[in-house]
Amino acid sequence: MCGPSGNDRATQEAQQAEDARKRQVASATSAIDSAFGKRGSQLGDFAQALRGEFNTEALKQKAVADRQLKFALARGGLTKGSADVDANALLGEEFQKGLASGERGVQQALSDLAGADEASRQNLISLAQGGASVSSSAAAAANALRSNIQGARSSSVAEGLGDIFANTRNLYVKQQESAARRRGLEESEVFADPFSR
Repeated sequence: MCGPSGNDRATQEAQQAEDARKRQVASATSAIDSAFGKRGSQLGDFAQALRGEFNTEALKQKAVADRQLKFALARGGLTKGSADVDANALLGEEFQKGLASGERGVQQALSDLAGADEASRQNLISLAQGGASVSSSAAAAANALRSNIQGARSSSVAEGLGDIFANTRNLYVKQQESAARRRGLEESEVFADPFSR
């Protein structure tokens, strides 16, 4: 009985090599999926941290707007009246809208992060199918996860909340302009030419 022929042996070796390649791809893909599968526990922490940054920014802006509004109303002699109540109601509405805007920013950041993670996962699986090793695939997955979360945080914080008290600030500016006009009128009356009447 003769051993396998040259063609059979080559076919068998090719099949073994292909089987080994498939096992390597499966192992690398498993390592990548495992790394990305652990992201779920990080998302809550990421959202909470980002939400905290937005809330801190909103509270800082509110403190400034509260102070400016208080002084603007006092200068105009409008404290304790309906103008005071209306202005503070507007400030409260703007604060709530700012918090809602912050929450939308958090949800957008989570969505962007999920999209970036999936794109990275697919890219790494393609590399694994091209022959990347399990250890290099796992390391690349860890780097991609870290990079994606830093990118999502940076872009969200850079966008920030903007000026959430624009309408209240307009009220403050108008009050300042009104006070300046009153001062101008008072000064013109003091320095008026007595013979011009």
